[in-house]
Amino acid sequence: MELTALGDAQARFYHRYLDAVRAISGALPLAEVEAGERSPCFVASADAQGLAPWQPVRCDERADLSMFEAPLHDDLRAWFSDWMRLAIEATAGDDLFVLFGAASVAERERVLRAAAAWMVGRSDALVPIAATYDGRRVCASNDDGVVYVVGASSEVQRIAPSIARWLDGLTPVPL
Repeated sequence: MELTALGDAQARFYHRYLDAVRAISGALPLAEVEAGERSPCFVASADAQGLAPWQPVRCDERADLSMFEAPLHDDLRAWFSDWMRLAIEATAGDDLFVLFGAASVAERERVLRAAAAWMVGRSDALVPIAATYDGRRVCASNDDGVVYVVGASSEVQRIAPSIARWLDGLTPVPL
């Protein structure tokens, strides 16, 4: 599957993330592996503490997006389909974001169902792709791909013209 412009931006962001982690630890990031979890992101078996090295990986097949009421914007289809990854933190200015991730097909389906459920009853066609620790959601418009932050009181602030431009402006937090 050929990468989209957003897929290329994701690849750049993931390379920056992995480079930042390697600069600190000299290795890939570690994540806890839950019993029975299968993910193409894990590059080795878990150690005695249940931790395994991981990295984002390209997906060979598109995600099932049938849980959404309307077809998704090309950028949103790419966001949910081009890569498997664990959640990654990143900053922009004073904001700390957690980019939603899915490390397996089953986990991706849970993330997609949660995004579709969040949209129910909303009139703004915004689809969540990340969050902040203070309860705000980062969403991309299903109409035009513009990225917004939606506050707890539903106030909306435009932060980027596209997901790709938003990713290019983020600084990954190496964990």
